[in-house]
Amino acid sequence: FYKAIGSPTYVAAPMVEQSEKAFRLLCRRHGCDLAYTQMLHAQQFSMLKAAKFRCVCCGGEDPQEDRPLIAQFCGNDPELLVKAARYVEHQVEACDLNLGCPQQIAKKGNYGAYLLPQGDLCERLIDAMASQLACPVTVKIRCLSTVEETVKLALRLEGAGVQLITVHGRTVRSAKTDNGPADWSIIREVKAALRIPVVANGGIETFADAERCLALTGADAIMSSEALLEDPALFDRSLPGLHEVSGAALAQRQLALAGEYLQLVQLYPPAIGAGPVRAHLFKMLHRLLGCHTDLRGRL
Repeated sequence: FYKAIGSPTYVAAPMVEQSEKAFRLLCRRHGCDLAYTQMLHAQQFSMLKAAKFRCVCCGGEDPQEDRPLIAQFCGNDPELLVKAARYVEHQVEACDLNLGCPQQIAKKGNYGAYLLPQGDLCERLIDAMASQLACPVTVKIRCLSTVEETVKLALRLEGAGVQLITVHGRTVRSAKTDNGPADWSIIREVKAALRIPVVANGGIETFADAERCLALTGADAIMSSEALLEDPALFDRSLPGLHEVSGAALAQRQLALAGEYLQLVQLYPPAIGAGPVRAHLFKMLHRLLGCHTDLRGRL
């Protein structure tokens, strides 16, 4: 499976309401060779017609430039996960189970990272998807309390049929406002124990970080989320890094990315309205908006 999709190295993460097609394409143009859809709630998505996927995730016709693509689902019911994923199993390279979301809404709904302590349920969810879907199944997890627990769960998921695993190097208790450094050493232990490809996630702010993480963990690929929001060209070595420029050069770099994104939005407008567009522009331009409050107000 991994070789069939080109053995990607740089991955755009699934981000709620921010992994829409226009942004995925922007990231792909600047170095990402694999992208995920935004997280899709299995119970809600299973109520949609199959054609709705093109509107929600693909934004109309699906050109080859938006491939390979993995659709990510969250949920805690094997039957609903399979039902939802069947709408897209022939339109994506794989379906991913979200076992990494740490937000309170995931806690309330009993999905994402809050399923990690329930190893038996996690295994059943993967087994159902892997045995009943026409496409490969992948999973994204966070670290558990110990290295041993994390490796044990990863092995169970591999045994249940997962063909690729992404490991975020922080626990669910790592609050977003106090992340601290990601623990890449745990990812290294998972990679050493598994036979399937492992994607490292967490603590990637620059391209140099990505290279260090790959070297330290031995992971097959790097996934970025927050850093990509500010710098969709994080993995583009033809451009100077965001942290390597300042002043007019910084403004020119970020405004060019924002302009390119807006051109893509015209072709593939988000199905849920302008909210994601504003959010992306604020992220990409936030270093400039402090000095240009008029532009901030217009956004």
